[in-house]
Amino acid sequence: MSTVKITDLPESKHLSSNTANTVLLGVDIGTDTTYKFTIATLAEGLYHNAILKVGEEPVTFANTIAQFKSSGTPFLQVNLQNIDGSSSSDYVATADIGSNANNFIDMGINGSTFNDPAYSSMKALDGYLYVSGSLNNSTNGNLVIGTASANANVVFAAGGTTSANIVAEMTKYGLVFKNAAILKFNDGSTQSVAAAPANYTQSAFNTANGANGLAAGAYNTANAIIGLQSGINTTQNNTTTAVNQYAASAYAQANVTIGVDATQNTNITLVNQYAGGAFAKANAALANSTGIFGGSLTISNDLTVVGDVYSNDSFLTGVVQFTSANGNITTPSGIANEKDINIKPGNELGVVSHGGDINLTPGTGGVRNGNINLNGNTYAQAVNTANFRVIGTANVSGTLNVVGVISGNAQVVLQNTNFSATESAFTISASPTVATPSNDGYMIHISGKNGVPSRVVTDSYGTGAYVVYAGRAARGTVSSPTALQANDIISRYSGNGYGTTKYQALGTGRVDFVAAENYTDANTGSRIEFWNCPVGSNTLTNIATFNGSSVIFTGTVEPQKGFIYTPRTYPGAQTAITIDFANNSVLRANTSAGLSVSFSNYVAGKVVELWITNTAGGNQTFTHGCAAINSTTNSTTYTIPGTSTILAKYISFDGDLGNTFVSVIHA
Repeated sequence: MSTVKITDLPESKHLSSNTANTVLLGVDIGTDTTYKFTIATLAEGLYHNAILKVGEEPVTFANTIAQFKSSGTPFLQVNLQNIDGSSSSDYVATADIGSNANNFIDMGINGSTFNDPAYSSMKALDGYLYVSGSLNNSTNGNLVIGTASANANVVFAAGGTTSANIVAEMTKYGLVFKNAAILKFNDGSTQSVAAAPANYTQSAFNTANGANGLAAGAYNTANAIIGLQSGINTTQNNTTTAVNQYAASAYAQANVTIGVDATQNTNITLVNQYAGGAFAKANAALANSTGIFGGSLTISNDLTVVGDVYSNDSFLTGVVQFTSANGNITTPSGIANEKDINIKPGNELGVVSHGGDINLTPGTGGVRNGNINLNGNTYAQAVNTANFRVIGTANVSGTLNVVGVISGNAQVVLQNTNFSATESAFTISASPTVATPSNDGYMIHISGKNGVPSRVVTDSYGTGAYVVYAGRAARGTVSSPTALQANDIISRYSGNGYGTTKYQALGTGRVDFVAAENYTDANTGSRIEFWNCPVGSNTLTNIATFNGSSVIFTGTVEPQKGFIYTPRTYPGAQTAITIDFANNSVLRANTSAGLSVSFSNYVAGKVVELWITNTAGGNQTFTHGCAAINSTTNSTTYTIPGTSTILAKYISFDGDLGNTFVSVIHA
């Protein structure tokens, strides 16, 4: 029987490429037997009866056969990379009757030199997602892309990943084009999606006026307008009924004139008037129609518009008022917009509710002479995917609440000289409640989201580019600054924790950037001071100061892994060396004919250690360079035996030779 212990066996740093050649020892507890098995057997059976689980997190979802779960910032990934540039990297899910040829879905990306005629719809480095159904059945193999939540949309974006790159959204009501997207046909022609509904209404108007003046033509035209409505729901039945009533009334009045001869111009004119009136009333009653209104439009109650509202007059001669609108309100450029546009509160208790864009374009000469009056609190709500654009100067005398995204290409100047010690000049808050400032002078107050870290991130891109956080300081005033003086604080970065009843006014830990001298354009010496509160105290203590050429620690330095010095090794055998106290810490030298030491750049308090080896067979003299009384040898020299080593430790106390001490230790 072998007496070799497992712990005495040699350690292997790798497994054999043929895992069947590596044997392990196993114990079957159930049968109380000991056996051997290979790494190949272990790998083959390891996950036969258990799921593949990567990471420490527990498996929480039913029917899981493989789980990859952990935490990583800014992302986690399961990476598949095919380094063959002419091929692709694919993730494939196969149906129960699927094969490598059909009944599967494939998501992947092509390599850099990909060129396959069988997949000519794809180019190199294209990402793709497609389904291959049964080759003998054309009704299956559909690609279904959708959302399960009741109000979720399928979003199509191109050219980027921001909201500005959204081209269209597929909602449960249909396809909605975004960001001025257009339809482009194969012949190169385009169609503005926003203009199409207006064209339909104009066509209906032309048909009504050109229908030989017959009321029946107006009736048919009104019905045609109703047929053009997209998305009439059950709440709009009253409007549709009203349209039918107006058109039917016109038709009935026309029937009174049955028998009118075509040459009787007076009666024909009367019928034309009835048709025009029917169309005007139908146009006014159709709250969900998109139309161009060339005259006055008076709405007594709320007007709900799914499409756009255009003012096509040369002048807005009256006040246009909307209590609630979901479409776009557009005033075209090139006209003199003289009057006010009043958007009054709707049914939300004083809140202006508007779901579409408000585009206010300057008129003749780029001037809008009328006012835009938003009566009530103004909310640009992200849920409506609407924009509020002001081309010019927007003066807000009250509170501007924006629930969504503020995007601008302009210089932002916030002038607030009236803020007190209990408020800040500019506040950014992710929650309704903002904490009161702990002391006066808050310029920017950022209140984060509850339960998550509050992050302020600045990016910089390009060669030589970097992120700068700079604090500037000067004496004097903003209009007449003067030079800083020694010990003035230039900038401070503070940590301010909450105690029992308040935040500490000066912080519980801080880093100060301080002027080390009176400043001129040529002299700007500085230091960095670190301040902390000891445990059991609320008093800040300066524990470390970084000067221009030195570091001072007033607290205890506890290097758990010690200090690492940069050694200097002299090549070959030496007979004389110079210790530079300002730049040397540890030195190594050999000698075969004796060695003498001299000094330069004394630094008070500096310790330098010198390791010397006598490589000769006989004794050699070491002249340490200090006075005899300032050495452990009580002599100016020390004899190094042949093939022996000594350690000489030098300490400079006051920065000169007379206050330099050496300790010689024989190895």
